[in-house]
Amino acid sequence: MKTQQEIFDIAATHLLKQGEKSIVVTPDRGHGPTPTCRYRGAHGMKCAVGIFIGVEQYSIGMEGMSVDRMFGRYPEVMEASGLDIAHQEFLSALQKIHDQEDVAGWRHLLWSLALENGLDPQVTIGDGS
Repeated sequence: MKTQQEIFDIAATHLLKQGEKSIVVTPDRGHGPTPTCRYRGAHGMKCAVGIFIGVEQYSIGMEGMSVDRMFGRYPEVMEASGLDIAHQEFLSALQKIHDQEDVAGWRHLLWSLALENGLDPQVTIGDGS
């Protein structure tokens, strides 16, 4: 299983390098097209948790599920991805940064998340590459 530091390093490096949200735009239903965050989005994009889910384990049925539901519904996928339920809350925090926060604030939010959890924020310093 991955440690919390490994999870952070992988997810933060990925998000900062990707520099945009993993989304799909759903068709116009009278209110305009709606962007929806996805574990796997258009053009190979992946969210902070989606980066851990291998091609073999991924299913379109996972989309729209929170990390909590993923551990309940797909425990074998989470385990095969190296993600332990002990890190569920931390993974949810990473997912929230991706899904709910503006991309421009990611670096600072990831840095803060690292410090709040006693982790080394080094990967958030610099240009993200």
